[in-house]
Amino acid sequence: IIPKLLELRYYTKIENSYSDRDFNRDLNRISTVLEAYGVEHEPGKHLRLILLIDEMDVMGSYDRLVQQQLRRIFMREFAATLGAVVAGIQISKEWDRVESPWFNLFNEIALTPFTREQAIELLVEPVRGYYQYDLAAIEFIIDHAHGRPYKLQQYGLEAVNHMLARQRRRIALMDVEAAHRRLEVAERAGRPSGRNKGNYRNRTMLNRLQGVMQDVVGIRPQDVGALDTQPDEVRDLADETTKQSAETSAKQSRQGNAKADSTQDKP
Repeated sequence: IIPKLLELRYYTKIENSYSDRDFNRDLNRISTVLEAYGVEHEPGKHLRLILLIDEMDVMGSYDRLVQQQLRRIFMREFAATLGAVVAGIQISKEWDRVESPWFNLFNEIALTPFTREQAIELLVEPVRGYYQYDLAAIEFIIDHAHGRPYKLQQYGLEAVNHMLARQRRRIALMDVEAAHRRLEVAERAGRPSGRNKGNYRNRTMLNRLQGVMQDVVGIRPQDVGALDTQPDEVRDLADETTKQSAETSAKQSRQGNAKADSTQDKP
């Protein structure tokens, strides 16, 4: 499967040029590849591809055209095998266009806060066999997280980091109290995520995703042999990118050598 998926435009398109058309093409290809795999290895079963999308609140900040592009994904010929589960705290229902909005495709389910038992399970089970919680630490987190999964995970992460910094393997009350102070400071400061917000904000949603995945997977256009199957303009862009990268590396190397030579010439 992997060699066939490396031909996706998701990996071979030049950064910032990935469009909704490319996404639809790739999704269609993924469905085709998985269906062929299913016929061979899981005969009699039907493919069901589910997209899991978190922080869907941000969709309201995108242009209406982008929101319609999302809706069209589920109206394509491969939509029979496609589904999605999205999550958000407060998804905007404002709409000023004639077309039906994207959120009309979904059934909205309000999630209630975790029970005490569920909260304890979320804290304890992921670290079972590695770390242990003192009872007082668990009680503190439950009292302050109010059953919200995201808060529970925040407290757990910060408490474990605090514990490890002190070279212990048991999460104590002092660890979760330190986590509480850290979370309060971050909330008051409105601390952003670690990604540089500069030009990232000006990129489309699909190209943000493409950039993240290229970083994670380590695939760039010039690294993929599947570029040979792309249009001439895409190959030309990739060749130009490779050429510029090589020129930059050569220039830096020359500068480094010149600096080294000048240092050696000094008495």
